[in-house]
Amino acid sequence: MNTGFILTSSRDENPERKTKLPAIQISGGDELIFPMDEISLGTWIVNSRSGRSACLLNGAFVKHRSKKEYAKSRGRIPLEIFNFQNNWDFILHSDFRGVAPFTLVLIDQKIPVQIIVLIWDGQRKHAQILDPQLPQLWSSSTLYSTSLHAQRKCNFMEWIRHQHHPNSLEMVRYHQEVFTVNPENVKFKKNGIRTVSISQIMRTERENIFNYFGSEFKTGNSYSLKGPVLEFNNITEYHSRLV
Repeated sequence: MNTGFILTSSRDENPERKTKLPAIQISGGDELIFPMDEISLGTWIVNSRSGRSACLLNGAFVKHRSKKEYAKSRGRIPLEIFNFQNNWDFILHSDFRGVAPFTLVLIDQKIPVQIIVLIWDGQRKHAQILDPQLPQLWSSSTLYSTSLHAQRKCNFMEWIRHQHHPNSLEMVRYHQEVFTVNPENVKFKKNGIRTVSISQIMRTERENIFNYFGSEFKTGNSYSLKGPVLEFNNITEYHSRLV
């Protein structure tokens, strides 16, 4: 999409960690919509009316050794971008000292779409502009080794090659069925970590949609910054609302 994109994110977390359903909040004169982590009061993914979106992954290039305390939760970072005029202002003028390493995908719905990946390794910022015409896959370095990420990316690119231009439903299903190993074992990770929700931002010239599948994907909501909230019981029902 020259003027749009689909961004889909699986949240891997302890299921006991509570999350508030996506809701609209005002920040810097912009309307934001995001699910909120009840502990950090932050988020891992946020969409806005203005055209800027962000998605956070824990970790930088490789898995780091965690400290007992940090000055600020990483979950606050995606919301702070809206305190700045644009993404580059945010990157240049933000101080991440005392924040755990993270990877932040920043998308601005310009013509064409602008994608920037910001990586904070605990010492330095690393920013890269990506080609919006190419599919991308990111994995948290705190959960996935370099080799496993490479395998996941290879499999994803092969799937994209056969799908050509997958729609939003197909992307959600890929996250649900492939990234979770199988539909019935929602996650396979250690220490009780598993996929607890799937969030998706879909933007075109006409649409600005935030889809959220929680409760092990049994229920979900589709939020439009240009229309009403749609509620659905499963992914199949969601698809029927689209067609």
